[in-house]
Amino acid sequence: MECRLNIDFPRGPQAWSGAMAKCLRFFTWLLWTTVMIAGACRAHAAYAAPRPIRDVYVVLMVLDGCPAALFNQLLRDGQLPNLTTHLVKPGVTFTDAIATYPSTTSTGYQAMVSGLFPGHAGIPYLEWFERATEQVHRFLSLRGFKRLNTSFRNWYDATAGTLFEDLQGHETAAVYTQFFRSASTRTPTNPLPAAWAVVVQGRLEQMNALAQRDLLTLFQRPVAEIPRFTLAGLLATDFLGHKLGTDHPRVQQVLRDFDTFFGELVTLLRHRELLDKTYLIVTSDHGMHDIIGTFELKTVLRRQGLRVTPPAKPHYADLYFGARGVSVATLTARGPNGWQEPITLEALQAYPRRAADPIDLLELLTTAPELDLVLVREPVIQQAGEREQRVRLYRRQQMGILRSVRRGAETLYGYDARSGDPLEFTHDPQLRALTDGRLLTASNWIARLAHTSTPGAVPMLAQLFDDGHAGDLVVAATPDFDFLHEKRATHGTHYAMDMHVPLVIRGPGIRPNRRRLAQLVDLYPTMLRWFSLPVPLNRIDGRPLFE
Repeated sequence: MECRLNIDFPRGPQAWSGAMAKCLRFFTWLLWTTVMIAGACRAHAAYAAPRPIRDVYVVLMVLDGCPAALFNQLLRDGQLPNLTTHLVKPGVTFTDAIATYPSTTSTGYQAMVSGLFPGHAGIPYLEWFERATEQVHRFLSLRGFKRLNTSFRNWYDATAGTLFEDLQGHETAAVYTQFFRSASTRTPTNPLPAAWAVVVQGRLEQMNALAQRDLLTLFQRPVAEIPRFTLAGLLATDFLGHKLGTDHPRVQQVLRDFDTFFGELVTLLRHRELLDKTYLIVTSDHGMHDIIGTFELKTVLRRQGLRVTPPAKPHYADLYFGARGVSVATLTARGPNGWQEPITLEALQAYPRRAADPIDLLELLTTAPELDLVLVREPVIQQAGEREQRVRLYRRQQMGILRSVRRGAETLYGYDARSGDPLEFTHDPQLRALTDGRLLTASNWIARLAHTSTPGAVPMLAQLFDDGHAGDLVVAATPDFDFLHEKRATHGTHYAMDMHVPLVIRGPGIRPNRRRLAQLVDLYPTMLRWFSLPVPLNRIDGRPLFE
């Protein structure tokens, strides 16, 4: 059996050891992906009595990790003719659609079907550390897909679910996606073809080919069994982008292959007389950018005499460092009384070490040239009818204050740069007046920031600590680095290259148009409107797009 991983194995015991470690990591990663998306249970969910819905279908196709700039360039160059003819011309294109922060897969997928920012959904990142149980919830692991779906919790209303729950009693489907909740159909049912193609043959493109095949199969069912809502993850763009770079020819070819599939899907829907009552959405969970290397922050912390936890032994450690192969990581610090109580700012600035004097952990992080942002949670301020979470934002030793304020049924966000301006808003005449801490809605902020290199920065950065799952600190590397594993490209930052995503929608009643602003969280209330289901505006972050 030949393992085509395109790795040159050098000679010598040490070199072989390193190369084999890379091979093993790559093999494990690909195997995890296949097992993760296969799921553990194929039985239909236990249904409640279905709510009446409008006679429509929705297919949400996620080109995982597809940069908006690449997608738009291929459209302009005429390389995506089916998408141009059957999606762009009859649909609405959003020119400034943005993802969530951190700009990662777990946070993005849940946002589309829940309408929630990561800090309001119990899913702040690709993993998180639970203080009460001292458990690490790692979503990118063999058991992670279960934890991702069970970690979800609406911060505004713990009884609320996602679109999958809203449509219980109706057929729904989750295709090659780790976020599936109560979907009545999940594919792949057999992970072996994907494992063979991806792991053994190294054909990452097959992840899309297999998902696209399953999508077509769903719409070949008897009409009564066709899912009313389908969430499909098309993962090859992300896999290939990480491995080869954002605009590699193989990445571009995957998008051209998707274009061919899209033409086949439209033909099938038209043949089944379903096209006129089907909404088709093409988007991405995040963008991506090329990098030059990995910043080994865990090694830096250990060299300072700090015990950084392996996931299985948190009570032997000083710090939990949640890092994956992206440009963002979370840190949870053990306090004087253990993990149970959140640590104070003063304790971070005089953090104890074994056999050494205390260290100013905050100074260590904020002066590291490889780090672009350091976010530090402050204690919650509770007042009559109001809850405020403040976040200290550091960048190149400048410090500003972010505010997330829940006031009645509304969440507002502010940025106070009077003592420092890490976001550099004072350099922009249009933003200078907004640096005094005044509170605006997320939609208002995003409209003000859409023209900048950091779209959505204030609400996206401010919301992250609201539900307590993000730990004590969040650190973001400069655009040149990620935190784990060698890659050609990655994502996770608050910059436009990671936050801008393609978003094009066609369907019944949608008139051809070009619009500017949209967020991934807006898809959930938009889809509820299409199904004629009530939109709970007081317990989500998104807003319907066509109102």
